[in-house]
Amino acid sequence: MPQGGIDAEESPFQAMQRELVEETSIVFDDTRFIREHDEWLSYRFRQPLEKEGRVYIGQRQKWFLLAYDGPLPDATQTLDKEFTRFNWAEPAWLMERTTKFKVDLYKEIFTAFDIDNV
Repeated sequence: MPQGGIDAEESPFQAMQRELVEETSIVFDDTRFIREHDEWLSYRFRQPLEKEGRVYIGQRQKWFLLAYDGPLPDATQTLDKEFTRFNWAEPAWLMERTTKFKVDLYKEIFTAFDIDNV
């Protein structure tokens, strides 16, 4: 579930494509676009986060559902070295292991996209 910011000149759709490549090395053309969530979704951090002189209290996000049936990417070869490895996971597994303040957001995404096993 790659996530990231939207640059000034980008649409949410363009940002999704860029973040997908940066964080996973998966090229959008190798996926099948299924749908965009109808609404912007948000969550609040447990505590404000300071980064580069700015204070953040949460995130507002636009979500997209894509299908991909290619090989699992090598995390060491991504543009952003944010992760050390990748694996496929069931929604229930993710829900049990994600940070608590993201649980409701992920439930909303899985429900809206009609993804089973939540």
